[in-house]
Amino acid sequence: MGYFILITFLLIAIIGFYLDYFYKQKKNVSANVKSKSNYFYHQKPFMTNQEKYFYDIFKTLEEDMNIIVHPQTNLASIIQKDYSKYRTDLFRNVDFAIFTKDYGKLLFLVEINDKSHNQYKRRKRDNKVKEICRSANIELITFYTSYSNTKEYVINRIKETYNKIQNNNIKTNS
Repeated sequence: MGYFILITFLLIAIIGFYLDYFYKQKKNVSANVKSKSNYFYHQKPFMTNQEKYFYDIFKTLEEDMNIIVHPQTNLASIIQKDYSKYRTDLFRNVDFAIFTKDYGKLLFLVEINDKSHNQYKRRKRDNKVKEICRSANIELITFYTSYSNTKEYVINRIKETYNKIQNNNIKTNS
């Protein structure tokens, strides 16, 4: 009879220990899941490595061309949509906006397209951005990362676009 009481006591103690252990494990897992689920937001890099590469090149042109390069520009901050209370079309970012040095005039926009722009949703978005820019009479140039974008090529393309816009402004003001 003494063994029976001892074995029963040991079984109850072991079962209690395991129940307590598994309860604490479940509580810790729930706490971890709960604490992680409170963080829906987290930081990400402001620019991709490709965007940073182009930005560094563009920055070298600022002084010489009397321009300012503004990365990650929202269309809603530079384009007005008339006759509509819905401006959701404009809540898209372009990679770069090139302004006059005093931010007095937007000169043109630049998009950097990597392989993610081959996806259907991205192509649809890119076409919408092109349509908006065309409608607003804003020059949009695109660089494709699948091609060699040497510093010289990028600089020449930016200068060509800048000169084209400057020449159009001279014709318009004459």
